[in-house]
Amino acid sequence: MNNKKFLITRLPEKIMLQIFSHLSHPELCNIARVCKMWRRLAYDHSLWQSLNLRPEYGGIFVSEFLE
Repeated sequence: MNNKKFLITRLPEKIMLQIFSHLSHPELCNIARVCKMWRRLAYDHSLWQSLNLRPEYGGIFVSEFLE
């Protein structure tokens, strides 16, 4: 079972970025906390070409995005 939970880390970074591209910015901030690799990928410039600060994200502040 332990081996199975790490299979996603064996995907090529290009594929991981494609998967992450379907996430919202708040979701990217959350997954950045999983591990160092996910943090680096979650903050890849290709995922942050635009930033939506709509109020429905409640509680998410600009400073959190910039960290």
